[in-house]
Amino acid sequence: MRRKRTTRPLPRAIAGWFASLALMMPTLTWAQGAEQKGASATPGQAASHNAHELWVPTTPLRLRPGVLPPVVYPDTARRFGAVDIVLTSLGGVAALTSALIGPSKNGPQGGIWFDEEVRNALRPSDFDAQLAFRDTSDVLLGFSLAYAFIGDAMVNATWLRRSPDVGAQIALMDAEVAAIAFGASQLTANVVGRERPYGRTCGNELDERSSQCQTNDRHLSYFSGHSTLTFAMAAVTCAHHNALGLSGGKSWIPCLSGFTVAATTAAFRISADMHYATDVLTGAAVGTLIGFAVPAFHYGFGRFRPRAAPTKTQISVLPSFGGVQVIGVW
Repeated sequence: MRRKRTTRPLPRAIAGWFASLALMMPTLTWAQGAEQKGASATPGQAASHNAHELWVPTTPLRLRPGVLPPVVYPDTARRFGAVDIVLTSLGGVAALTSALIGPSKNGPQGGIWFDEEVRNALRPSDFDAQLAFRDTSDVLLGFSLAYAFIGDAMVNATWLRRSPDVGAQIALMDAEVAAIAFGASQLTANVVGRERPYGRTCGNELDERSSQCQTNDRHLSYFSGHSTLTFAMAAVTCAHHNALGLSGGKSWIPCLSGFTVAATTAAFRISADMHYATDVLTGAAVGTLIGFAVPAFHYGFGRFRPRAAPTKTQISVLPSFGGVQVIGVW
């Protein structure tokens, strides 16, 4: 029986946003606990602590403004400026122009290299299962975008740390990465016009008159926009946490989580019969490159160190052999 694919983009996106807020709690809890531990530890305790020891905080996160220490944007880092506005605009124009012109419908069909083997291994035969993978990949994409913009920029930096300047720079940089990544993927997909894997099923498994077989989306396989965006957001989020100390010295947590979500999204796009392996691998490479290149342009390589916001000046006078010693913090 011929069946029609259905699309529900808005509910899936909303689900991804709520999922991001729920799943960001472990990272923020870890960050708060690690920073509280570091603040309360004596010098002797800090020296004896094993840096490689995995420490799990026991204090629950209390969501309120200023619950985490503020952070500052590195002095040596470049701020969002004219060059960034141009690049962001070019990415948006590329995506919009591609959507208006549409793809070539005489593009390549079928897989290359290992595409068919991977498709046969990951694609379920049940049509409803394919739709489930497609829906889930949309939710994961929504999660990746929401974690970057809402989780880090708004909640972590601006609200919990009361560092609105850092939050604004994070959001602007994330927007630049997303615009460039999306523009690159859409421009390439429309120029190449490769048919999606499910296209070969139009007329047998799928109704030839269905929207999926008649619209331009059928010819936007190479390369994967989902894979590009999720890997791009994973990379830029990882860079932010390394440069700004947003996770209490545990930047490997959001880095590992982000790339795990991105890899899962890429695999699910193959299982949904929306892309070939070469589509998602190219998207992963391009997204990761853009996601690290943009923050590298701002933060630089090896020219910055995460630091907290300035603290009040404190001077202590302590007795010592032969006199006194003065210890100051400023």
